[in-house]
Amino acid sequence: MLKNKKTLLIILISFIVIIAVIIGIILIKKNTASTEETSKEEQSLTLEELENNFKNAFYNIEYEENEEALVTPVYQLNKSEENKYDVNVNLPKINLNTDITNKINDEIINTYGVKLLDIIKNNQEYTLYNIDYVSFINDNVLSVVIKSTLKEGSNPQRVMLQTYNYDLDNNKELSLEEILNLKQIEKSVVQSKIIETVREKNTNVTDYAGQGYNIFVRDIRSDEYLIPNITTFFIGEGGHIFIVFAYGNNNYTATMDVIII
Repeated sequence: MLKNKKTLLIILISFIVIIAVIIGIILIKKNTASTEETSKEEQSLTLEELENNFKNAFYNIEYEENEEALVTPVYQLNKSEENKYDVNVNLPKINLNTDITNKINDEIINTYGVKLLDIIKNNQEYTLYNIDYVSFINDNVLSVVIKSTLKEGSNPQRVMLQTYNYDLDNNKELSLEEILNLKQIEKSVVQSKIIETVREKNTNVTDYAGQGYNIFVRDIRSDEYLIPNITTFFIGEGGHIFIVFAYGNNNYTATMDVIII
């Protein structure tokens, strides 16, 4: 009788173990399928969709003041004065105490803070000034992208972009060439894509410019399109490299070319 009870107990335990193993296998397959599905969704995004996601990323951002986050707002100001200015400024800070990140943080404050102070104290015409930022972490590279828009009096609106790419492992800023090497992408392929894209966009607007429309015309012979001279880039959504030519950085224009690798 005792022997039968032991046999029954062993069978029951074995049955429970088998059921547990089956459930575990089902859950693993389900999680794997879910991960693969997410990965496929990311891969299925077209370059146009990625570009639109990037451009829309700066609208209606709610910045969390989480001190443990790697990037947080260091200064925010939403203020307007009738017939003088309307500013909405959100400046980021990288929360790492290294010589490189401290340099980046100081540069951000000095660049945008000086302009903001000048607008509030010295502007002669009604001015709109907005600054927002987004950040990404891919392959231990932190990318911070700051977008600013400026409209001074009757001048055309300028859309400007500044990017920082920080190697978290080696405490250094990365150039575009270094990022391409990191991702094992041939520079010649990227260079050809840049020239081809810019030439195509320029062809599309040249006719309109010739008809008197106020359209920004690119100088495709400019050295700004050469990889060693490109400073506005980042690793963004899905680990793609975004190369951005924000012509408003140096001109009164909102024109921007985005090349995604």
